[in-house]
Amino acid sequence: MAGRSFPVCPVWSWPGQRDGDPEELPQDNDVGAHHVIVTGDRAYGGYFDEGIVTYAVREDGSLELISSLSWPEGGHPHTHTALPLGDRKLLVVTDEAIEPNCQGAPKNIHLVDISDERHPRELSRGYARSRATCRKRRRVSPRSNSTTCS
Repeated sequence: MAGRSFPVCPVWSWPGQRDGDPEELPQDNDVGAHHVIVTGDRAYGGYFDEGIVTYAVREDGSLELISSLSWPEGGHPHTHTALPLGDRKLLVVTDEAIEPNCQGAPKNIHLVDISDERHPRELSRGYARSRATCRKRRRVSPRSNSTTCS
């Protein structure tokens, strides 16, 4: 991306996230961009309750949403990071534990196929917590350190 200048903060928001948007988010939402990774003219990120997002990065640095993918079980997965695996058209995606004692939606590691970037699909997922760890009053997820007490 050498030679390209970008705005200090490229702005894109989920519909209903900003004051004055005609859409409304559910009352109990936790929607927000988290840990966006730019590679070439694409950016991948976690969007907490909305799963992952893929953006086109325009010449001026602004973002255009290409697609999103959320997890079907609902709750608050707090999707954190979508790490592209080079040219393999795959993302490794992690969810973050916010609630203590393994409460809330499952926190997983997801493998996502982005070969069709307008229609990403989850290939597999791994569960990151054990009952023994949950009983120790910890926040447990692939993103959160399992030794971090709440």
